[in-house]
Amino acid sequence: MGKGATLENTAVERIFQERKDFIIIGLTGRTGCGCTTVAQLLCKNFEDLQPPIPSDNESIDGRAYSISYEYMKNAWVPFRLIEMKHVIFTFILEHDYEATIKYINKIAEKDLDFSAFKDTYISLHKKRMKWKEVTTNLNEEGREVPFGDDIFEFYFHEIPTHYDEFQKIIPVDVYTKLLQTIGDNIRSSGDAFSDSIVPQNVLKLSQRVNMLIKILRKRNLKEKKQVLVVIDAFRNPYEATFFKDRYSAFYLFAVNATDDERKERLIQKGFTYTSLAELDKKEYPSLDNSINDFYRINIEKTIEIADIHINNPDSKTKDFSLTKRQIIRYIGLIMHPGIVPPTRIEYCMQAAYDSKLNSGCLSRQVGAVITDQDYNIISTGWNTTPSNQIPCSLRSLLTIVRDDKDDETGMSEFERTDKEYREFLRSKVSDIDFSLLHGRNCSYCFKDAYNAFKGQQNQVYTRSVHAEEMAFLQSSIIGAPTVCGGYLFTTASPCELCSKKACHTGIKKIYYIDQYPGISYKHILNCGDNPPQMIPFSGAIGRAYTQLYTQVLPYKDELYMLLGLTFKK
Repeated sequence: MGKGATLENTAVERIFQERKDFIIIGLTGRTGCGCTTVAQLLCKNFEDLQPPIPSDNESIDGRAYSISYEYMKNAWVPFRLIEMKHVIFTFILEHDYEATIKYINKIAEKDLDFSAFKDTYISLHKKRMKWKEVTTNLNEEGREVPFGDDIFEFYFHEIPTHYDEFQKIIPVDVYTKLLQTIGDNIRSSGDAFSDSIVPQNVLKLSQRVNMLIKILRKRNLKEKKQVLVVIDAFRNPYEATFFKDRYSAFYLFAVNATDDERKERLIQKGFTYTSLAELDKKEYPSLDNSINDFYRINIEKTIEIADIHINNPDSKTKDFSLTKRQIIRYIGLIMHPGIVPPTRIEYCMQAAYDSKLNSGCLSRQVGAVITDQDYNIISTGWNTTPSNQIPCSLRSLLTIVRDDKDDETGMSEFERTDKEYREFLRSKVSDIDFSLLHGRNCSYCFKDAYNAFKGQQNQVYTRSVHAEEMAFLQSSIIGAPTVCGGYLFTTASPCELCSKKACHTGIKKIYYIDQYPGISYKHILNCGDNPPQMIPFSGAIGRAYTQLYTQVLPYKDELYMLLGLTFKK
């Protein structure tokens, strides 16, 4: 039974080696959730990482972790860190010393003493301008990356080392504001100190990170080393999408913590309640459908497109054992898809994620699933119009504003007959060139339009049933057993209205991906006797769920070929 199938063994190992040789992990999350912690853990040797030693062989989750641990003990390779703050620093270095100090003091609203750093800055500025000239025309069309120890040394050693000196000069509350402002400037104009709008430069930060990956990849290929990169951290969804579109080996990790944990960590670092409020407003902006949406920070939307969610709870002992367990599991699955099956929580949230794709909402697609206490799915839901009505995405504004068209099936009686409302819509589109749609359907959001018509901000005018509402209604329609004591999975935590329904029906656990910005948790869900438990989702979702849990080879075949094992006579 054990003849040692050498050729098959080599072929199997070669297939999986491709996945081990090149991995890019991007991190995202609100400030204080722990992106830097996760990045630092990924960069450790396995012995220094010290993941928890498996001790539970009774439960399914315990056995899965034991398998992941043993695999990663053999396969683990430390990641190379690319910090976005260092990349931003390279843009700052394109300005001379005097211009830089002047701009920083303007943002700080006080004069900071950079005199001890002056000579270092001037030296770095000269080197940056030298390499800028060399790499100016570098693009994604296959141009050669200038290779040599000098350029590698500058970007991967000198910049990180001297950046620490630079950062220590700047007060904590000023530092975050400064970095976020300069990051916005680079995305909007391509220049660290200019906030002018140049749409062609919206991906400048990502392009420079990509240049660093190319430098690292070429160097490591020459030395026959694996290229494992972690990028800390993405603050804009389009930057993350840039890498999703270019590398199948790219995975966006969202690092999550409860809001109370996050704020406590930041207060310990010197944040005030005022600066925390400013930070939250900056990271979760109100979108205005302008060019601003493309270049400014938007953590909410970046988390929304994450492939894997890591829960990084407060650790009093600072051993981050839960965080390490998750890292071991998902790096193992990236290197060897299907080595363990998905958790029940992942399966249920993936069902909610798939459900949201049915949504006809123009603002945001949301999915929900209700299960019993054993994670058996009772019902699903997504935000869209009642079943006898046409979803918003399939209606056209042109059927209202043009007299030669009418849509009795898709449009309500009010939309078809109210002259004042129709005239209001016509006034809004009178100077619009609809040929810019290039064949796209001109859908429209009734809630936005009617609120503007009435001069109000009222959520009651939405045409859609919320995803959680639909899931509750579906369970009733199909005559399902009571959902009391069951669990709710939702891709975005419930609003105030849906939170009341969850409490009233006796839901005991609510798993969510992104937290609703309103007061639903503090005012409704965290109220009364025995409130439902709110649990941030951790796991793979969407594309990553399929990639990580689809076996490359049937596992039995893989084992037989690796070992030369057969039970045939």
